[in-house]
Amino acid sequence: ARMKEKFLADLRKAHESLTGDELAVALHDMRIRMEHDLDRSLVSADIVHNMLISFREIQDYDAMVQMIDDLESLPNSTFTYTPPIRHLYAFALNRRKRPGDRERALQMITNALQQEENHFPDMLCLVGRIYKDIFVESSYEDKESLENAIKWYGKGFEVQPNVYAGINLATLLVIKGNDFAKCSELKEIASVLHILIGRKGSLASIQDYWEVATFFEISVLAENYSKAIQAAECMFKLKPPVWYLKSTIGNIQLINQFKRKPEDAILTPEEQIFQFWMEYFIDATNNEVSNVIRFPMLVLEFDNIFIPSHVTVNMNGQNDKFLQINNICLQCLRDKEACKQTHSWLFSASTIGGVSLYKVDQRCLFLYVHHNSDGFQMFFPSEELRKRFYDLVIEMTTDEEGICALNSTIDTIK
Repeated sequence: ARMKEKFLADLRKAHESLTGDELAVALHDMRIRMEHDLDRSLVSADIVHNMLISFREIQDYDAMVQMIDDLESLPNSTFTYTPPIRHLYAFALNRRKRPGDRERALQMITNALQQEENHFPDMLCLVGRIYKDIFVESSYEDKESLENAIKWYGKGFEVQPNVYAGINLATLLVIKGNDFAKCSELKEIASVLHILIGRKGSLASIQDYWEVATFFEISVLAENYSKAIQAAECMFKLKPPVWYLKSTIGNIQLINQFKRKPEDAILTPEEQIFQFWMEYFIDATNNEVSNVIRFPMLVLEFDNIFIPSHVTVNMNGQNDKFLQINNICLQCLRDKEACKQTHSWLFSASTIGGVSLYKVDQRCLFLYVHHNSDGFQMFFPSEELRKRFYDLVIEMTTDEEGICALNSTIDTIK
């Protein structure tokens, strides 16, 4: 019991203190500890479940599958499947997507659903997710898989109304051709989702990413972009793992695929801000950033308002190095004459005073310029994009005199 408590405490500590590659290394070290536990006290349902969740958070689906396969093959193994472990194993198989993985996942769930204890929303919805993936990967041609996805998400929503089943069911009904404004089933689902989310308090106070993302997605389905951009900022503040964002973006892109607007359509100001947030979240999921010179980012103003913005870095020529910051102001989009604030800046390399990283949020840095005494607190979509911008600024200002070398992290907000 003491070994088990120590293991779980170490796992919690790793989650609290480590991120990225360091967390991945720590999890794999803990996995080795489980293998070397001779009396198998660490092969308990709660430890296995917590390890699976941990690997899921870093998107190491192969590690999830391999751990279960190895535990089953251990001599004198005491490992047994619980419904949540079975669900996570099938989830990982579907996400890993090696040849035969999806078939294994479906077979496992089909067998599990023969027992009543496995008829819980996550398991039922996973069947829906698998068929949804098959439909998407068929270039939207496999209508039978679309119908199956709708059926299983519907079962998950019927067993226990929940935001995950509801938003996927609503999305797929729209994909099937239902009009949100005219379909009574869609309106009923939206009503239930708003009630479920509303019970948690104001949108800004909700700490569960999936509930906020559901509000975001249902707002997009209803084409209420004012509410969608409110939800987008709340999603950003929750600092979700990349795979969370990938799931949400996938749904929005699926919606857009079937509700595509004409190329000459005029976007409302709120839609333009929504498009910024989509760019921001998509960039947060991209690993390849080595050639990026134009960055979506948020500028934090004194009144704690985040301003959607872009910053572009120009490195062409020794005497033509500059960066440009452009805010996307909702008030300006609505009425150019109404807003009197400055929303565009052009800084040559010689006017840049320095740049420093903000250690509390790995997406944030401070840019200091000589012509702006307060500088800019900038939030990038990912740590990788922040580093890319930081490196570009350091390179840009290497030969400039009077540049402050602020390459250490800071932990205070302006």
